[in-house]
Amino acid sequence: MIRILCLFLLLISPAFAAVNAEETDLIGNWINTHPITKGESNSLNITDQHRVYFTRSFSNEHPDQKFATEPNGIRFVDDLAIIELHWESGELAYKLVLSGWRGSSRRMVFGTMYMYRDGDLFNGLPISFEAEN
Repeated sequence: MIRILCLFLLLISPAFAAVNAEETDLIGNWINTHPITKGESNSLNITDQHRVYFTRSFSNEHPDQKFATEPNGIRFVDDLAIIELHWESGELAYKLVLSGWRGSSRRMVFGTMYMYRDGDLFNGLPISFEAEN
C-alpha cells in the first residue's frame, strides 16, 4: 500500500511533469532559492536579447556586487547556459553555468558559480534560482 501511495505522489509531483528549460524559458527575473553564504541574496535578470544582470547582495557592510553583460551575453551549449561576468576593469569575476527545468506553474535554474581572482579560478559554489512571478 505504501508503495502505491509513493508512486501516486511521484506521479502528481510538479517536478515529475517538468521538462528541461529552453533558451526562452530563462528570460525573466530570478531570485535565489538557497543563499550561497549566510546573509547573502542574489538576483538574476535575463532579457529577451539575452542581456544578463546579476547582483550579489550582502547583509553586512560589503557593497552589493552588480554585473551586466552586453546583449547575447549567454553562450548556450546543449542544455547549459554559460554566462561570463566581469568587473568594471574588464577582469573576469564569475562564470555562471546553469541549467534548469520548467513545469506547469514553476521554473527553476541551478548550477555552479565559478569564482575568479586575477584571471584564475579559485572556487566554485552551487547556485539556484526560482523564477519570480
